[in-house]
Order: sequence, then C-alpha cells, then structure tokens
Amino acid sequence: MVWNLILSISLIQISNDGASGNSPAVNENTVNGFTTDVTEVISNTQGSVVTIVAKTEESERRSSGIIYGNEENAIYILTGSDILENTQTVAVRFDSGIELPATVVGRDKTAKVGLLRLEPPFDTLAIKLGDSGLISQGEYVIAMGGRRTDTESAMVTFGVAGTPGERQLNSSSTWTCDVIESDIIVTSNDIGGPLLNISGELLGMIVTTPMGGSPSMGYAISVNELRLIYAQLKEGRDVQRGALGTTVRSINTLRAYQKSARNIRLDMTTGVLITNILADSAAYGILKEGDVLDTIDGETIRDAFDLRTRLYAHKEGDTVQFGIIREGASASVSVVLQ
Repeated sequence: MVWNLILSISLIQISNDGASGNSPAVNENTVNGFTTDVTEVISNTQGSVVTIVAKTEESERRSSGIIYGNEENAIYILTGSDILENTQTVAVRFDSGIELPATVVGRDKTAKVGLLRLEPPFDTLAIKLGDSGLISQGEYVIAMGGRRTDTESAMVTFGVAGTPGERQLNSSSTWTCDVIESDIIVTSNDIGGPLLNISGELLGMIVTTPMGGSPSMGYAISVNELRLIYAQLKEGRDVQRGALGTTVRSINTLRAYQKSARNIRLDMTTGVLITNILADSAAYGILKEGDVLDTIDGETIRDAFDLRTRLYAHKEGDTVQFGIIREGASASVSVVLQ
C-alpha cells in the first residue's frame, strides 16, 4: 500500500509539473532487484547445468548438459547425442568456470540423447527429477542453457507447455519419443539443457526440432523417458526398444465426449487409443487409427507410458501380442516390432 501511494504521488507531481509548463520531475523511485518464482528456480538450478565443449582438430562446438546422476565419486551428465559425433575430445565446463575432460559412456541416436561420465575433485549438484506425466497443458516451464564460454552468460527462457506427445526425433527410426512442446524458442547452444517446472524439477531435456515440428517452438524429450534411456546407457550398452510406429493417447486422459465420439466405453480407464500410424512401421497394415490397445502379452496396458515402458523391455524383431478393441469388438493381433 505504501509503495502504491508513493508511485501515485510521483505520477500526480509529474502531471502537475507538465500542466504548469515546468520540466517534468525525474522519478528516482525505480524498482530494481525484483524477484519471482522463476528467479528462485534459476538460482537453485544453475549449478546443475553445464556447458559441453566438443573439439576436433579443426573446430570446437558447444551445447548444454544436465548433471543427472551423482554416484560416489562419479557424476553422469545427459546431453544431446549429435554434439558427441565425430569428436576427438569432450569436456564439461561447470557453472563455476572449471572445465574438465569427460568420457562418453554412450549415445542413443534414436532419442538424440548422450551420456558422459567424469570424476570432478569437487562437490556437484544433481538436478531434481520431476514427473513429466503430471504436466498440465498451459503449465509454466523454464528452459536453461549452460554458460557461453565467450560471454559467461547463461540463457534462460520462460513459457508454457503443452501436454507431452509422441514425435519422431530420428527419421531413420519409427520409434516415437515422448516429447514436450512449448512456446520457448531455443538455440543450438541450449540443446541438452533442462526444461523445468516452476518447482525447479526436471521435466525434460531440450532436443533438436523433431520430425514435423515447428522451428518457432521448443521441444524436450520427457524426463520419464530419459529415466529409461539413462538406465541402459549407464550400463554401457546400446539402448534397446521395440518400435511399434504409432502415436497414442491414454484412455484415462480422454473426456466423456471424446470417448463417446470414438465409441469407447465411458467407464473405461485403462488402455491407449491409437491416433496415428507411421507408414512402413511395425503397426502399419495391422493396427488402425481408432483402435484401443487394451493388453500387451496378456497384461493390461495402464496408459501410454506403461506401453512405452513395456516396449523398452523388448527389442527389434520381437513379436508381441496385443489385445485390441476395434469398433466396440475385442480382437487379438500379433505385431513384429522394428
């Protein structure tokens, strides 16, 4: 109230000076150091965001990374896989400005995720993990990048997110990743950096624009899928998964009118609805848009992420049995995963 009164008196004084022909008074009551929830998130998280420096004999490239795991003396850093291709040395530049060499543990070209390992002689802060399955459309999100080595500045952007959806990140694979789209525009330096919620929890890792994506939007592979990828990369093996080649929506996210339009029972709360099938994918010619996947190998499919987790337990060439509901009738089909 006092602050509002001061501002009102200042504005009245300026108005009176102008009316009397005098020069307007200079208002010295400026606001500096105003903080928000975003300010606090940045302050608490910046130490978990690093800069990746990849060098060859001819060039040097930079992007961002996330301190994802901290185990005993070693830390594990997630970043984009593209920057790790055809490099001779890879270093991690911490927010403190210290730069250390890192070892490439693995790369997953399908999801565009890379994993680094190093043993810094100082304490580091691993990022807090969130749950991307809880994202609400229109939720505030924050994207961060590592500090640029030429300016020491760190890019931060703020916007809103849509609900996670399935998109191809690699045109050579029919696997569709769990991707969060937001109205945040990111640069190549931000690839590999975190997408955070307003509590400072990791929702996803920023990736390049996916197939069919818009260059005016920002994209991040969800933290829930990152968990599955990290678990395999950390063991030093290639990430295995069986691609179905579909995009789906969880039945439990559909509203009554959406179920009614699709001839889905209103009391149905498990399973997934197929919304699109990629050409030449495993599902092409076997499943149809509008089918509901009810079970996989005899077990109930709870939601879209449950299906994704089951597919990570398979590999290319595996045959799986799906229970489906098509136009109200139950059926069973076999699909050879790609």
